[in-house]
Amino acid sequence: MEQIQFDPAVMEQMPIPLLLASGDIVSASNTAAARMFGSFPDGRSLRSLFPPRQASALLVAAQSGLPSAIRGWEIAGRPYTVQVILMERDARFMLAFYPEPEEDNLFSTRMMGALGRELRPPLTLMMATLGLLSARLPEEDPKAAHYMTSLLQSSFRLLRRAGNFTDLSLYLQGEIVLSLQEADFTEFVCTHLGAARDYIEAKGVSLAFETTEPSLRFAFDADKIERMLLNLLAFALSRAGDGDKITVSVSAAEDAAFLKVRFSGGEIPPEQLRSLFDAYGELRPGDGQGLELELPLARAIATLHGGSIILSSGEGQGASVTVSLPRAKPDANLLRDKGIAYDYAGHFSHVMLEFSDALPAGCPLYQSRKNAAQPSGG
Repeated sequence: MEQIQFDPAVMEQMPIPLLLASGDIVSASNTAAARMFGSFPDGRSLRSLFPPRQASALLVAAQSGLPSAIRGWEIAGRPYTVQVILMERDARFMLAFYPEPEEDNLFSTRMMGALGRELRPPLTLMMATLGLLSARLPEEDPKAAHYMTSLLQSSFRLLRRAGNFTDLSLYLQGEIVLSLQEADFTEFVCTHLGAARDYIEAKGVSLAFETTEPSLRFAFDADKIERMLLNLLAFALSRAGDGDKITVSVSAAEDAAFLKVRFSGGEIPPEQLRSLFDAYGELRPGDGQGLELELPLARAIATLHGGSIILSSGEGQGASVTVSLPRAKPDANLLRDKGIAYDYAGHFSHVMLEFSDALPAGCPLYQSRKNAAQPSGG
């Protein structure tokens, strides 16, 4: 399997300004950064690009060993959140500049969250009731079972919308925090692929796993990374057809872990490679394919970890999504107590929830009376 390594040329694919720095000196940048600063800042010092307090904050964040985000920086009259992404142990780091929501987008973000919070309670009650009714259906009435299956799957789709609205709103407003724990990332991915396999194969799509790292231990937020993985799989499954293949791979560099999900078929037009990450764009009327919030949500989770995500596609090659995550050390991370457990799926199956849109309506896997109200975690 190919070993994924960082390549500065990849920076050009990103629509946001990016700087690669070693110590105080910028070693590489992309065109978006050149537009922001008026010219390519390669070779310049951070202290020449930013006021002294801002430059010092960046260097302190880079030397802390922690993924960091600094909000509210005004550059060229526009507010940005600056993400400090640690690349290697040799003091190299990347600075990613994310424009903060404009007033119209901020209103959309808050409305999106309010809508999700209003929808979740009645939906979870409705789904629990459908689960009870499903268990009482007579075995000899296949038509009733089919109707119930369609109702259950549609309910999962609605609950997924509500959860995505609620949590993406919180991510965009910077109100989500991490709960980092050390675990074996390769084993973690394998476990969740096993839980997802039956649902992927139900659409006639095969699933494969590749790795160069039999064991890859570092600290990450398991709940959020699980959600990111399932959303990437759902994104791939929604575009894959009968006979296509989804391949998930895990590899690593010295200070980074890479998760790649690629799928055959379903090439993505070049003009959509950037727009699919735009949460606000996905909320506007589109081409009738519905809301696709998998990539905005996955990017929010990767960014919160101090990582990045890239979508690529070519004619006849399908498409792939590559996520890079810093290999955080457990003794260098701020571990946060989870407090009251929050389950975005309302204690229903995470896999059934995330794949409800990607699978055909009336999928028989949603007919299982046991699965209809299954607790989350599989």
